[in-house]
Amino acid sequence: MEKQYEMGMYGGSFEPLTMGHVKCILEAASMCNRLNVIICWSKKDKIDKRIKYRWIHNITKHIFDEKGPKVKIFMVEDNSAKLTNEKTDLSSDEMSDWYLGKKNIMESVFPNSIGEEYFDVVFCGVDYRENKIFEKLYPESDVIYLDYDRNNISSTRIRKNPYKNWDMIPDIVKPYYVKKVCLMGGESVGKSTLCKNLAIAFNTNLIEEEGRDVCEEAGTEDTMILEDFEKIMLKHKWNELQAVKSSNKLLFVDTEVLTTKWFMNFLCEDESEKKKFDSLADAIARLNKFDLVIFLEPDGVPFVQDGTRNENIEADRKNLSNQIKKLMDKYNIIYHVISGSYSERFKKSYELSAELIK
Repeated sequence: MEKQYEMGMYGGSFEPLTMGHVKCILEAASMCNRLNVIICWSKKDKIDKRIKYRWIHNITKHIFDEKGPKVKIFMVEDNSAKLTNEKTDLSSDEMSDWYLGKKNIMESVFPNSIGEEYFDVVFCGVDYRENKIFEKLYPESDVIYLDYDRNNISSTRIRKNPYKNWDMIPDIVKPYYVKKVCLMGGESVGKSTLCKNLAIAFNTNLIEEEGRDVCEEAGTEDTMILEDFEKIMLKHKWNELQAVKSSNKLLFVDTEVLTTKWFMNFLCEDESEKKKFDSLADAIARLNKFDLVIFLEPDGVPFVQDGTRNENIEADRKNLSNQIKKLMDKYNIIYHVISGSYSERFKKSYELSAELIK
């Protein structure tokens, strides 16, 4: 019968967490009554340690017994003079860094009994077997090597190209790498259809424009009130936050808050309402971050009246489109301008989106 340990430890930088890490953590947790997962972070990391904590928490929160959660997570700073991931032929200098790392770990896990307690077992990947580093660091503990069970799975490969190695990334981690593409422009420039086409072409999610549904509730654009525009912005942002969790490399977003801001100012005559709305719009605009913004010009496609669109916009499409672009420039938004036929718009937008995950 396989030995059941009381106290175990598994550590790593998790930059990022991979499916190999997940397999090792879950296997290690099944072999001991309590597993301490150590997130070794440093100031040079690109991924915030709090994000790493959340990832590991979510893949282990279901593991508990009558005493509570069996997995405890520690964030331990690696403040050694020389950070290294070298796994063979470790020099004395490099060994001193590893020992300093051990000291930090032990002080975090056993703050009240330094030197008196230790791990019954230390888990690590099979790639550490050759240099025996963990036998040297933890002579009082058993060392168990765990197989990642995936072909050449590694954080390094994912960092180099997460999209080429998408299957190596846990679902909980994928939102970190999802690229967001926003389509902007005036009315009836093909945004909604193009956004749907791109989402289908890349087999992923889209955030549809909220304005159309809200406008239909109001009857027309001219009868919309302040609360309608607030609803558009808040619901649109919430939908984005939810959709990114299950998107496949890309998320397409139909319209950004600045377009809604422009329409509000165009349609509303009450200056006090404009001021209230602008404060909310500005706050959301500062939160928004898109990897690609595509602005669709009115040139090359007809204005389609669906019964809700403003006739004044139809009469002066080019000028009003330029006003939206000026607003985007004011907020320092970098965007690609696309015009031409529907097919030309799709081809160019597809190329720009594909480049993000090349």
